[in-house]
Amino acid sequence: MERILNIVGMVRLPWKPSGSVKDRNFLRKLVLTIFSEEEPGTGGGKKASRYKYVAEETPVGRVVLVRPAHLKKGFDFVIHLEGWEFESGKSNPKHEDIAAELKKKLNKLKKEELI
Repeated sequence: MERILNIVGMVRLPWKPSGSVKDRNFLRKLVLTIFSEEEPGTGGGKKASRYKYVAEETPVGRVVLVRPAHLKKGFDFVIHLEGWEFESGKSNPKHEDIAAELKKKLNKLKKEELI
């Protein structure tokens, strides 16, 4: 059983945390509350519960949290970027994919400033 929930706007972006423990605790509690309200499935395979949370909608695609993740360790999730394909051929980036994209953007900005 798969459910898609739109949580866009639960935290207004751009969110500017002060870096305090209070801010991190707020986000942690928000995520825990959302995940704790999920209905359990009735077994494995097609009977297992699966959730997709649309976290943000951007001009290039949606940011989607998918649960459970591959390890199924409790409150785990995988981040997917719809409309993107990374070197792995998947829509969920590895840390290396994110670093490579940031470097590309930085190089592009540097070139635009020189022109």
